[in-house]
Amino acid sequence: MAIGGRNNGYDLFEYQLYKLGDTDYVVLELKLGEQAGEAVPIESGTLSIVMRGRQVFRASVAGGAGCVSPAAAAPPNVEAMFRPYTVRAAQVPMAFSQAVRNVGSP
Repeated sequence: MAIGGRNNGYDLFEYQLYKLGDTDYVVLELKLGEQAGEAVPIESGTLSIVMRGRQVFRASVAGGAGCVSPAAAAPPNVEAMFRPYTVRAAQVPMAFSQAVRNVGSP
């Protein structure tokens, strides 16, 4: 709904306001660390949930945002993972076969 404060270039702002309904909101206040690659450390912050008729719920937050781990290596042989195999008609449930035959029929 609303954002402001320092930005790290990845749509992560120090102040964020989200509307949950007609009268309920979530407020996120963050102290952003220095960006390292695609990861942004969240040094500290507060998550506040404001709901009509209730006390404000506040929780401390900290951690990381973005890609905080190195990219996974590609599988060595993708083709071997997805090779065709034979399926006998007796292995396919009748309801599935019927549904496939009826696809596109009025």
